Amino acid sequence: MTAIAIEGRNGRGAPRRRRAAILAGSLLLHVGLLAWLALPVPPLVETLIPDEQHTITLELNRPVRAERPKPRPATASASPLPAAPAPIQPRPPARPAPAGVPTLDVPGAGQTKPGTAIRPAPLP
Repeated sequence: MTAIAIEGRNGRGAPRRRRAAILAGSLLLHVGLLAWLALPVPPLVETLIPDEQHTITLELNRPVRAERPKPRPATASASPLPAAPAPIQPRPPARPAPAGVPTLDVPGAGQTKPGTAIRPAPLP
C-alpha cells in the first residue's frame, strides 16, 4: 500500500496554516460571543405594558387583638384524670365457620393486660 500525502507548496506549511486559521477563527468566535453576552439588556418587566403585569399584593401583618380570651369556667363534674379505656374485647364472628375448616386458638385473646401473652413480642 502506498500512502499519498497532499502537501502544499512548501511541503509542511499547509497543515500549520490550517491549524492557525482554525485557532484564530475559534478565538475570534469566542471573543465575539463573550462581547455579545456582555452587552447590557433592558429588563423584561420594564418593556411590558403595566396592564399585562400580573402581580399579587400580600399583607403579612396580623391584626392586634384588643382583649385576651376569657378562661372557661370549671365544671364540678369534670375530673382531673381521664377515665381508663375499656379493654379490647374481640367481637363474635358474623357467621360460624363452615364444617371442616380448622379454627385457630389465639393465645392472648382473653387476657386483660396487654403484653402478658405466652410469647410477647420483643421490645424495640
